[in-house]
Amino acid sequence: MRKKKILIISDQFFPSIGSAANLMTDLSEYLIKKNFEVFVLTSYSDRKPPDSKRILDKNVITKRIYIPFQKSSAYLLRGFFSLIAPIIYFFWAIFYFKKFDYVFIYSPPLTLGLTGVLLRFFLNSKLIINVQDLFPQSAIDLGILKNTFLIWLFRFIEEKIYKSSDVITTHSYGNLKFIKEFFPFTKSKLQVMHNWIDFKRSNFPLNLDFEINSSKKNIIFAGILGPSQISGLKSFIESFDLLNTEEYDLILLIEGSEVLAFKDYINKKNLPNVRIFPFISSEDYESLLSKVDIGLIALSEDVKTPVVPGKLLGYMKASLTVIVIADEFNDSHKLLKESGCGFSSNHEKENINQMINDLDKSDLKLLGNKGYSYAYENFRIENIIDKLFENL
Repeated sequence: MRKKKILIISDQFFPSIGSAANLMTDLSEYLIKKNFEVFVLTSYSDRKPPDSKRILDKNVITKRIYIPFQKSSAYLLRGFFSLIAPIIYFFWAIFYFKKFDYVFIYSPPLTLGLTGVLLRFFLNSKLIINVQDLFPQSAIDLGILKNTFLIWLFRFIEEKIYKSSDVITTHSYGNLKFIKEFFPFTKSKLQVMHNWIDFKRSNFPLNLDFEINSSKKNIIFAGILGPSQISGLKSFIESFDLLNTEEYDLILLIEGSEVLAFKDYINKKNLPNVRIFPFISSEDYESLLSKVDIGLIALSEDVKTPVVPGKLLGYMKASLTVIVIADEFNDSHKLLKESGCGFSSNHEKENINQMINDLDKSDLKLLGNKGYSYAYENFRIENIIDKLFENL
């Protein structure tokens, strides 16, 4: 039987760190086991990722392309090159990899979907768009995208990609509802495909440049600190002193444009139990999660789309209690309620204070175990990816 060929296009892939890279790397290796030929087009990272201990399956054929300013805070340059990138990806796909049965696009960036549109037109490949971030709406909400022409342009691109797609997947029902209401023609193409978890655990030893105080309850937050997270994290910090400094530590693994200003903010507040470190490797991060107690999700109040951050599933896999600060319509609130793995709040200080009080009185081990059980039942990679390809 001929192997099916699939091209995965994502601007983040192994050895980059973060939920996007982990999802696409796990997907590529799983499809190899399912007897696919897997090709990956990705970019070089703007930042050198921490050394990884993981070894990528040698059957995953990968080509990397350099795209300038892809994670830059210079949004005009970033936007310009995001429009150039799909053409570059397209020519590399045609001349380097040749032909595919399926093209799987991870979005953001949305514009990579244009590569899939071209490949579908010229090669008749089936196009799957995996929508993680509702761009351009997310950029409009954050005040990053204001120019009327650019908003029209990206809306036009969004509509063109959705019209050309065979399947549009979202990781939550809130995201699906948003797209369907904005673009009613997508109804027959849309399906919820939750972000998946590969439950195999790495056995790499933990190698950190800092100590974890095992006598305390450790809270962890990791991510690029930019417009979508900074105000949410500050909202949490403003109420963090309700917790006893002798009992709790907050560990922040952060990089990005807001880090220096945020460090000054922490120093002025004189919080000795808030510790800031740079990123670590994905393997060390997974091992670190097994040593802490609570995972923090903090989204800025201007993030109005219902997106669920990928790190939440990592917390559930690690059996952590989860706390979330996000807009009231964010799907994370529903996920926490259904799983019973923690507490969530909008940005009202009174509600955040109540969340922290509830956290302080809770059985962290019990909540974490509930999260793991829910994730194992609903988010295993075997169930989610197999279901996607059943009807294609």
